[in-house]
Amino acid sequence: MATSDQQAHGGAIEVLAIMNALVSRAPQGWGVRELADHLGSSRSTVNRALASLAEHRLAGQASGGLYTVGPRLRVLSAALRHRHPLFAAAGPLLDGLRDATQATAVLSVSTPDPSRCTVLLCREPMVPVRYTLRPGTQLPSYAGAAGLAILTRLGTAALPPKLDPPTPSSPRTPDGVAELLTAAERRGGVVSIGKHIPDAAGVAQGFRVNQGMAGSISVSRPRVEFDDAQVDDTLALISQTIGELTAALAHGRRQARALVPFHSGPEPTLIGRITRLITCLCAVPTAVTTAADLAAAVGARSVATERLVRAAEASGLLSWDDDAALAAGPLLLGWAAALAAGAEAELDLADLAAEELARLAADTGETVGLATFDGSRARLVATVPGREAIRYVLETGVEVPLHAGAIGKSILAYVPELLESIELVPLTERTQVDKAGLRAELARIAARGWAIGEGERISEAYGIAAPFFIDRRIRGAVTVTVPRHRMDPDRSDQTARVVRQAASRLTSLFSTEPVAHVR
Repeated sequence: MATSDQQAHGGAIEVLAIMNALVSRAPQGWGVRELADHLGSSRSTVNRALASLAEHRLAGQASGGLYTVGPRLRVLSAALRHRHPLFAAAGPLLDGLRDATQATAVLSVSTPDPSRCTVLLCREPMVPVRYTLRPGTQLPSYAGAAGLAILTRLGTAALPPKLDPPTPSSPRTPDGVAELLTAAERRGGVVSIGKHIPDAAGVAQGFRVNQGMAGSISVSRPRVEFDDAQVDDTLALISQTIGELTAALAHGRRQARALVPFHSGPEPTLIGRITRLITCLCAVPTAVTTAADLAAAVGARSVATERLVRAAEASGLLSWDDDAALAAGPLLLGWAAALAAGAEAELDLADLAAEELARLAADTGETVGLATFDGSRARLVATVPGREAIRYVLETGVEVPLHAGAIGKSILAYVPELLESIELVPLTERTQVDKAGLRAELARIAARGWAIGEGERISEAYGIAAPFFIDRRIRGAVTVTVPRHRMDPDRSDQTARVVRQAASRLTSLFSTEPVAHVR
């Protein structure tokens, strides 16, 4: 039993290490052999884990067969950035601190490795020469303002006896770090000049995120611009910022809610349980939960859940907030920060859905389209052409009418109140222009989950569409469109089934709350 427990714990640690490597190199990827060598694991183990991660869409395949971060992990990371106060509240606060000091403002948190910390947010002033850090970057905790401020809350006892100094003026032992922390206590904050980067100077203060994690807010600038006379004023601004951020964290704890159980079914595999745990942590970054609630949310027996939680805590995927509440840990927060950097800052639903659209086009052989809905208008954002010589061509970037055609009706069926404000303009002789008739058709569409459009928007087109949702809100539709002469009732029913299944998978991909799958 102990051996089985150790294997399950070690398996989870290894999977999380693979995911961490994928995030660290995103959007570029890893080959199986290269990643196995990097982690010191066997190729077969890494290959199996990557295949399972890809099945759960936590990993994906880039060009050349390389593995990279999958669309599901990008969706969950975006949800965490939107919901966790360390991102949602801290962003505007750091903007204000940057503007007030005309220097780079940085939020960092501790990691399970006491000698490292992770940058979550970095706000840089718009000046030609400035201090720059990429979110997700790991820094030494014992050198530089950000890390040393974290150690003012954690102490030096867990540091290794010998430290790797990044600059000649960096401390080389925990005793040297302790001297810097004593000076910081006397001054009311850390002042670091050339301790991490020779040409940089920073001022910082630390704070407690929760019982398992500390953080810091730092202000850094080029060393030549540092003025000791401004330190006290800067520390006062940092202290005010930390006060507002900790108030936001406390408010988040008061708003904590219970985890949502996944739908019943067979007990998931290890990577299935990891997927569900990450989903829970991103959907509810601070959750008041019991062991039974967590087991129900993960969809596993309590023993398996306990093993997973121990591994997740050891790796930093989760931490424990005050009052024994489950919270997103520094590893997960670091992933969210890293995936927000550069081109991945905003979610592109068309890009995230690309694999699903290609699969639907391959299954049907016909042209596939994806439309998004902003609450009032629908727009076609992605297409995959069919393989037939005679095929329907969809143009991206165009607005789709809600009252005519499969895409529009499949969306309008779930927001029927919009019908009152829509002018039923006839686009072809088949366009429904009677509101009572259209209202009845929309009710049928909502009941069955998909819509047909036969020559309603373009005379020779036949479309079948099904809506997708994000956390129970209608956000768009996926469609298969063919020339009318190639569609018959039997094929229409078969196509409707696969379109609805594709839409269900998109709903699952884009949502952070558990959803039922269409079979």
